[in-house]
Amino acid sequence: MLQLIVLFAFLLTFSFTDLLRSEENPNAKFAGISKCGSSGCHGNAKLGNQMAKWEDSGHGKATTDLGTKKAKEYAAKLKIADPMKSDLCMSCHVTAHGVPEDRLLETFTGDQGVECEMCHGAGSLYLEAHKKKDRNQADLVAKGLRPLKTDKEIKDNCMQCHGAAEKWEKIKASGHSKLDKTPFDEALKKTKHPLPKT
Repeated sequence: MLQLIVLFAFLLTFSFTDLLRSEENPNAKFAGISKCGSSGCHGNAKLGNQMAKWEDSGHGKATTDLGTKKAKEYAAKLKIADPMKSDLCMSCHVTAHGVPEDRLLETFTGDQGVECEMCHGAGSLYLEAHKKKDRNQADLVAKGLRPLKTDKEIKDNCMQCHGAAEKWEKIKASGHSKLDKTPFDEALKKTKHPLPKT
């Protein structure tokens, strides 16, 4: 009987955690990179300066990349007139593309490429809570944070734009595929930005 109770508790916990991770909180709003990357937060060297890592990764210029000659060449192969107006392109190059205006705070500009919230979830509800030393991970996840702790969680998240999505086969036909040239694990080393161990 005890084994059954333990198994039930494990399954319930696993299912609840999985549900929280897979569902975005519809009340969370996008706050913008200025709320994450200040010198007191993820722009701080003592905290690992994730902003510098983000800037070096190329994600920060993902939106402006859509205006380049190369992007227009890719788009032409896909019969897209303007990549800056294409949902196919914008959905991966612009954080919160297609999100209703009422889910965007005034601090969100939408011109900073693949910002923190593209991967970690809309931050308005978890921003303050995640700064606390006694923060509760389940509470943060319920507020919209995608924690991305395991390599599998990280890869699954990245692959939404970098390969696993159904649309990717169409995109690859245009020649646009950095991951075909760089193995995922190698690319991840350049992009991964954990907090320092304390």
